[in-house]
Amino acid sequence: NYQITPNWRLDGTLALLETEITGSADPTVQDGNDVPYAPAVSYSLGAEYQTDMALFGADGQFAARIGYAFTGKRKADLQNRIDLESYGVLDLRVGWSNARMDLYAFVENALDEDYIESAGLFGVGPDGTPVTASTPGQRRKIGVGANVRF
Repeated sequence: NYQITPNWRLDGTLALLETEITGSADPTVQDGNDVPYAPAVSYSLGAEYQTDMALFGADGQFAARIGYAFTGKRKADLQNRIDLESYGVLDLRVGWSNARMDLYAFVENALDEDYIESAGLFGVGPDGTPVTASTPGQRRKIGVGANVRF
């Protein structure tokens, strides 16, 4: 985290991985295969603005946040037969809060990125090609919410 000014904050993460399988009791898994779901590169970047603001006569704080998260290419199985493509997701959030409540609106996956989060081998087709089942990533989600503390 880096506080640029009293109102602006930046944050980020970076993960660089080099993984490989070095031994398995399963004869279908080769030494040197990539570890499933371990992308070589992933990162996130975010910026947030906060300022004091009264709402309906109550003191509180307004906040707006934009965040981007990237997940690189990765394998989905120990045998490295299933490739998952890289993807990036942009999230937005605005809100107001004080000691008693939070009011907010958000957009997750604002660009409506179409991506595959997970996959697995389901068998082999009649022609010998692998048959996979995949789990799609979360599509765009828009919402509002409130929290009240008693």
